[in-house]
Amino acid sequence: MKCFGYIRVSSKQKQTSGLSLAEQEASIREFASREGFDVVSVHEEKASGAKDDRPVLNELLKRAKQEGAHIICSRLDRLSRSVSFIASLMDDGVPFITVEFGTNASPFMLHIWAAVAQQHRQYIAERTREALKRKKLRDSNWKAGNPHWKKTIDRAWSAKRTKADARALALAPVIDELRKAGIMTQAGMASALNARGIPTATGKAWQQPTVRLLLKRLERIQGE
Repeated sequence: MKCFGYIRVSSKQKQTSGLSLAEQEASIREFASREGFDVVSVHEEKASGAKDDRPVLNELLKRAKQEGAHIICSRLDRLSRSVSFIASLMDDGVPFITVEFGTNASPFMLHIWAAVAQQHRQYIAERTREALKRKKLRDSNWKAGNPHWKKTIDRAWSAKRTKADARALALAPVIDELRKAGIMTQAGMASALNARGIPTATGKAWQQPTVRLLLKRLERIQGE
């Protein structure tokens, strides 16, 4: 069965943080292969999940409806964070599947999960606003946020990059060995790494997108 993949990160989110684009694509392709779907293409977008007017998604919805194809995303919140938008998709007859809930999740249950998630986000936002208001009343000079936030973020990203670089360097001899054995494609390397029982940094199976990221990282390190 034909399907299109849809992956998204927030416009305020780094593409290497949280559930990255590569991880989303890998999960979609693995799921599609397991469930017998033919992935025509994977479309990525950088936009807030609370925003329903997204050009890439809107165009993909039209195409999926015209071609009678499904849309697969890794999680429901990658499609939208709005319960009304999820409901509109169901009313419009666009078939979509999430990797997290699988093919057996009914549209009704997806609607319920979306409603619960939206309510939970609203509850957290309200509690946060109230806590900040009380803090401000106790201390009129207090300002929200960490005054050293930039240094903190920079240190965190530096540590993450160092760890990722070390992991890539540790796998460099394995990649060289695979190339010497004639395995040159990213898909072939992914299969070989999985066959050897070598997991990704997150403990998951290798896919073509994650191998591509590894090779790019090695290329950068070796070029420095």
